[in-house]
Amino acid sequence: MTLLRDWRMRMQNFRMSDWYDQKIEIIFSGDSRAIMQLGLLLLIATPIVRVMFSIFAFAIEGDRMYVLFTLIVLTVLLYSLFGSFLIA
Repeated sequence: MTLLRDWRMRMQNFRMSDWYDQKIEIIFSGDSRAIMQLGLLLLIATPIVRVMFSIFAFAIEGDRMYVLFTLIVLTVLLYSLFGSFLIA
């Protein structure tokens, strides 16, 4: 129970803007590890964002079949990224 209480207290004091400010400050300070982590994050996010934009583009064109196929691709991408959390 103490772990849960400690976690709740930390979450009450946690603000996302502070987290982003700290990460940006660390990256611009020249920390090589932070720069590599940012690069990996961008490499992982690029295909996911591209598929999301494709869904919107196909939806605007009214092409339902390609929207469905692209949603399946997005589902596979997200499952491959977060699937290990579902198993454990």
